[in-house]
Amino acid sequence: MYHTNKCFMEILRQSDDTTIPELFGRRASRMLGVGRSLVAGACFLYLNVDKSWYRFFIDCRILFWVTSAPDREDDLADDEEYVDVFDELGVAPQQVIRSIEMKNGILEFQFDNCSKIVIFKDEDAGVMRVKCT
Repeated sequence: MYHTNKCFMEILRQSDDTTIPELFGRRASRMLGVGRSLVAGACFLYLNVDKSWYRFFIDCRILFWVTSAPDREDDLADDEEYVDVFDELGVAPQQVIRSIEMKNGILEFQFDNCSKIVIFKDEDAGVMRVKCT
């Protein structure tokens, strides 16, 4: 279902205040959350851009971002699945990324169609919350 990365660019971040300018102007085709549902929260997420996959999560207000494709055996517990974030939030796929910024414990994706996806860690529940504004 998911192909091994044939990356146009390896990206690695571990920071509380960063941007991902390498992906500005690129098309995001999918965003997947790993968990029971978006309502329950995601353990971590994947973003597919130009046929490359990026895995990311927030912990202790720090963004961890690495080039890595989804792997069902490693990613999913028995009661978990991949959740299509774009579909769940009503965001059309193939959006051009205007910006990706991590600041103050919040990760924001801004797209050309003015959609914004906001992701933050719910420390009490131990999951990431995802919403569209």
